[in-house]
Amino acid sequence: MLAAFVVLLSLVAHDTTPAAVDTAAAPAVAAAGPRLDVLYREPFAPLTVHAGPAFAADTGRPKAIEYSSGYATRLKIHQIASWTMLPLFVTQYLVGQDLYNNGSQASSFSKDAHGPLAGAIAGVFAVQAVTGVWNLVESWNDPAGGTRRKVHSIAMLVASAGFVATGATAPELDEGTGEYEFESEGDKSLHKGLAIGSMALATASWLMMLIWKD
Repeated sequence: MLAAFVVLLSLVAHDTTPAAVDTAAAPAVAAAGPRLDVLYREPFAPLTVHAGPAFAADTGRPKAIEYSSGYATRLKIHQIASWTMLPLFVTQYLVGQDLYNNGSQASSFSKDAHGPLAGAIAGVFAVQAVTGVWNLVESWNDPAGGTRRKVHSIAMLVASAGFVATGATAPELDEGTGEYEFESEGDKSLHKGLAIGSMALATASWLMMLIWKD
């Protein structure tokens, strides 16, 4: 009888409460779009997206990086506009080379197309600057792909400045001949060098974004 009482007492005294389950850290789930991974959300909280493996210093859990609804739209516009660069660059190079080599004897197409092509390139770069810088500011604190985005942005802004300088060194209209003439061969070479250098830098930066994935 005494032995039975001791066994019963030991069962009552024993802690049978199950251990608490930590539900704070929920794993990441499937991607919700290009490079946008859905992470976790607190009960009844709005959905949060994240573009890379950032981690909060205090908890070690993935840190949520929020993007506005316009980010993806601007990114798509930026990408589509970027594909118009190469055809414009190639055509402008051929037209410019004809004008550079032949001057007033260049083809009428080259004479008529050079200005509109320059305007089209300026328009593309205006669109790229607005969408690119806007998205860069919004994604500035996201470490995923941050170095790649910043290097690309700097290169494209330098190329844009180069195109502005190219336009500033363009030939002036000679009222006597009705032709655009450079004041010197040095100005002519500078104009060509700025144009080719700016196109080369922009093309290299564009290719970098296609090849460099992180």
